[in-house]
Amino acid sequence: MRRKKIILWVLCAVASQTMPYTATGRFPKMSGSKKIEAAVLQNEPQNVEVLPDQPEFVVTEQPFLSFEDMEPGEERSQVFSIWNTGEEEEAYYFTMQAAEGITWELAKAGTLYSSGQALQTPLKLAQLPPNDHVVFQLTVKNTEKDFGTAVPVFSSDKP
Repeated sequence: MRRKKIILWVLCAVASQTMPYTATGRFPKMSGSKKIEAAVLQNEPQNVEVLPDQPEFVVTEQPFLSFEDMEPGEERSQVFSIWNTGEEEEAYYFTMQAAEGITWELAKAGTLYSSGQALQTPLKLAQLPPNDHVVFQLTVKNTEKDFGTAVPVFSSDKP
């Protein structure tokens, strides 16, 4: 009887270490890049083109979406963070190269920050002190009857 109790206790201990994470979908406590890496592995999209040459200060849980060849009426959205990992305060900028009929909205921390069509003049996203970040959501919509393309461009230098 004592042996059964010990085995049962060991099984419960093992289950309590693994079950909360699998049953509720929570991840064990992780920091920094391990958390992002785990999220990417967990939520890796299939058959989605990604933005080439994403700057390292743009951080996403999933690879940054491509806004190429958007179907008429199609809308794509991407949440991302801008992180200042340097040792000095830095400004970050955004421009949108887009075809006719492509509109975009940029929300900063859940509030509409800017919107429009093609944006040639750089929009200042943030001036961040070292080790600080801000979260954005970019939504791009094709309002035309033809396929359309948009290319977001991020820079830490004012172009």
